Amino acid sequence: MTAKSPTQSPIQSPTQSPTQSPTQSPTPSLIPIYLCVLNDMLGVSLLLSIVPFFIFDHLRGSVTDLGIYLSSFSICQLIGFRLFGYLSDIYGRRPIILISILSSTISLGLCSIVNSVPMLIVIRSISGIAGGTVPVALAYITDTIPKEDQAKCFARVNMCSSMAFTFGPVVGGAVPFIMRLYGFSIRVQFITCCAVGALFGLLSFVISFFRLNNPQTSEETRREEVVVSIEEGGVDKPSSLRLLPIYLCNFINATIVTITLTIFAKFLEDFDTRIFDFGAAEIFPTLLFISGLTGVVSQTFVIKFLINLFGEGWSIRWGYSLSTIALCIIITFPQSFAVWFGSIILLYIGYNLLQTTFPILYQKHSTPKTRGRIMGTGQSMEAMNRIIIPITGSLLYNLNRYLPFIGSIGFLAFGMIVSFLISNNPQ
Repeated sequence: MTAKSPTQSPIQSPTQSPTQSPTQSPTPSLIPIYLCVLNDMLGVSLLLSIVPFFIFDHLRGSVTDLGIYLSSFSICQLIGFRLFGYLSDIYGRRPIILISILSSTISLGLCSIVNSVPMLIVIRSISGIAGGTVPVALAYITDTIPKEDQAKCFARVNMCSSMAFTFGPVVGGAVPFIMRLYGFSIRVQFITCCAVGALFGLLSFVISFFRLNNPQTSEETRREEVVVSIEEGGVDKPSSLRLLPIYLCNFINATIVTITLTIFAKFLEDFDTRIFDFGAAEIFPTLLFISGLTGVVSQTFVIKFLINLFGEGWSIRWGYSLSTIALCIIITFPQSFAVWFGSIILLYIGYNLLQTTFPILYQKHSTPKTRGRIMGTGQSMEAMNRIIIPITGSLLYNLNRYLPFIGSIGFLAFGMIVSFLISNNPQ
């Protein structure tokens, strides 16, 4: 009996949670993860208000040049999300996150020397490829955080994105406005906005360099997941088929943001001062601020509760339902600002509910060695949506201003049908 005890102790010790629980406390290390996501989104949102004027007034560009600028950034994001997610599976999360932050910061700094539209497009394309930290950040969370706490962390990641699009356009619009009062040129205004983004990126890089570690605390869990996948015949290949409806639902959900950014502004121009007390130039930024604030509040107080209550599958269906109801209200009562206000809140609660649910499903359908690639593909679906939907929505709008909304409602209804094909348990 004395001979058996030494052989049993090494077998039992790895599975004993009391010995591992003190080491599995990576929550403080998520602070730089949240900063990385916030930095990525700020790099986009800060320039939203100033870029059109910089292209038109300083670079003497056209609307086509602005369209190419926006499309090229989304196309490069489509590549970057997938590429950086894949590289993080091979080389680790930490070095890829650091490279992404540094590349985005350098590209923002290089914008200060831009003197032509092609040069601006090239530099921002580099920034689009480099801005691949979101899928890596999501994969980092699934590697280090217990499953019961992951929904809360995913909600915080989306909250950082909402915060960036809440305050980024405000800062990007207020700084040029103040500088314009003192006679500064549009070029100086643009350089200042780029400098603000670059300084925040540099701060994020320094904090991440010293505080972000590779996820090593859950190494035992990672080995167990790989063993399970081998015993089940390999999760990778079967889950590729199971992931298709999730990718498609992710693509469809991104339509909400794309329609908001591209169609709402045109739609509001038809009503401006003839119906409201002020014009579309004031209403549209207000609605964007409301959408971002809704994301912050809902991700903080509501989303995790709803996902725990309904589960992943029904959370997707409820998210689609809320967004569909909101769009139906808008096209039924388009002449009331109160209706727009309430509908935007409802629309973005539905959107954020889905955005938090997708990473949970990706985690369930992946192993640590494929998680970054799968998360990256999911983010690429959103980037692809930002390329296709603006063109389609504009064509539909030229036929009838209600068609983009009607098409979006049909698209969301199709997504609800697809959601029934999603398996909550890949095993």
